Amino acid sequence: EMVSKYLSLTLYPLSMEFRELNDVEWNIIKTLLPPKPKRGRKASSDDRSLINGILYVITTGCRWREMPRKYGSYVTAWRRLRRLQELGIWERIMNLLSSTRSCENVAVDSTTIEAKRGGECVGYDGFKHRKGTKVHVMVDEDSKPLAVVISPGNTHDSRMFDEVYGRLRDRPLRLYGDSAYDTDEIRLKLERDGVQANIPVNPRNGRRPIPYDERGIG
Repeated sequence: EMVSKYLSLTLYPLSMEFRELNDVEWNIIKTLLPPKPKRGRKASSDDRSLINGILYVITTGCRWREMPRKYGSYVTAWRRLRRLQELGIWERIMNLLSSTRSCENVAVDSTTIEAKRGGECVGYDGFKHRKGTKVHVMVDEDSKPLAVVISPGNTHDSRMFDEVYGRLRDRPLRLYGDSAYDTDEIRLKLERDGVQANIPVNPRNGRRPIPYDERGIG
């Protein structure tokens, strides 16, 4: 569900105000959906309505039972969400939508989502003092995600940089990150790619200050 959550950020601005998919967005998304089964009971809701219902719940944060009835059964929508997640469809949709945007300036960061019940991708984040799953995200100038990678909460941000950075379609001109990404490996990689590293020095690394742009992306 985390990838579909960041998909909603790809579609909507930071205000996260829900709106239904427009025709352009739907024509892109529907090409990636699995074909409907030829046998069995006919679905009571069309794919577009169910996807709108899923995005409504994810964007507004409401309970599934509160999904407007015009989008169909909330149980069917929840099952469709899980099914598309299992097939990797949400990630394919997000990657396709992200590939249509240029990214001269990007920023990388992570957040740890608490997982009290545990799970396969869970670890203790000593910095945030919580057990959970860490989401590593690369965003563009509008704070829309370009790449999302998930790891256990005890994974250091710098260890996941290569995987997140490697998912970018094009190399940016500038990359912004906090001091967690202040490693020789990351700086050398960006230098080889001709990317300006706007990363502050981590005092724990004992290196001399390196000039960086404190103005941020915006």
